[in-house]
Amino acid sequence: MDSYIRCPSCGFCLSKYYEFFDNAKIAINNEEVFNEKSPMAQYDIEKLILLPGGLPELERIFDAIGVQNICCRMRISTRMDYDRQFK
Repeated sequence: MDSYIRCPSCGFCLSKYYEFFDNAKIAINNEEVFNEKSPMAQYDIEKLILLPGGLPELERIFDAIGVQNICCRMRISTRMDYDRQFK
């Protein structure tokens, strides 16, 4: 899904939160999933999504940036940058 500047459902400004969300998600995954002491470090990275509870919840990131609406949370977490993807 392409990036929205504003949420088409509620009009909340999303564009200022994209970079923080991406960096926070990477930091949480590095700390909790890819850490050598993590119990999930033994799993194959490509199959980790299939493990129930394998990935940390993103609720704390959304709470930190103050995004409360479900529509906005969905759009922030499912966006894709096509310029990075297809180079």
